[in-house]
Amino acid sequence: MLRHVSDAFSEDPVRVLRVARFAARFKVFGFKVAHSTHQLMKDMVASGEVDALTPERVFKELEKALSYETPSSFFKVLSACGADARVFPMLSNSAHTTHDNEFEFLDYLDTSNPAIKFAVWLHNESVGTIEQLCQYIKCPKEYTHLAILTSQWRVVAHQLEQENAEVVLDFFRRTDALRRKWRFEQLLAVFVLLGVEVGPIKQLRDHLNDIDITNLNKSNIAEEIHNKKLLIIELFYNSTK
Repeated sequence: MLRHVSDAFSEDPVRVLRVARFAARFKVFGFKVAHSTHQLMKDMVASGEVDALTPERVFKELEKALSYETPSSFFKVLSACGADARVFPMLSNSAHTTHDNEFEFLDYLDTSNPAIKFAVWLHNESVGTIEQLCQYIKCPKEYTHLAILTSQWRVVAHQLEQENAEVVLDFFRRTDALRRKWRFEQLLAVFVLLGVEVGPIKQLRDHLNDIDITNLNKSNIAEEIHNKKLLIIELFYNSTK
């Protein structure tokens, strides 16, 4: 049981975040927050004490929570005491009175990368909301960009073989798949966790990356490369049907 040991607990709002983080860290051992501590955390939210938390501290505790096997408890505990609406005010938060945990999809993911889990957490949010959140808690660019790309392209990625060649090419261009390969690999890792079949995406990426420009018309090379990529995409999906 996670329980405060003195009334001094209420003097530091960071302790609300730490209780939530410890709940995430020790969920695998069956730890829960004591009712008295939970009530004290609710009182700290109601009194405005939690509003004094700095964005940097919020992100630091969030990042640590996401590094654990069971980060769902971090969000559940903050939600249960109402602190989520204070630390993530742009998200559609609501206090929960049941024992259900809507964040359990974040538990036991096949990754230890907190940036990837961050993108999975926010995959249903709009780009505008993600931008507001990341600016509010001062996320590193790696987290921000990955979460935004996930929000923008996860639906397209799910049905990429059904899109026309221009949309598919736009997907690879806007995700910068051929230049920022390390970030695209992270994006694919997020997609895998969201149930996307990424094998064909990787194969097509490799085909697009292997274009031989020696035989293309150099007078308008940009258009030639564009058309070549469209042809590769069309041939690729025709061959897989």
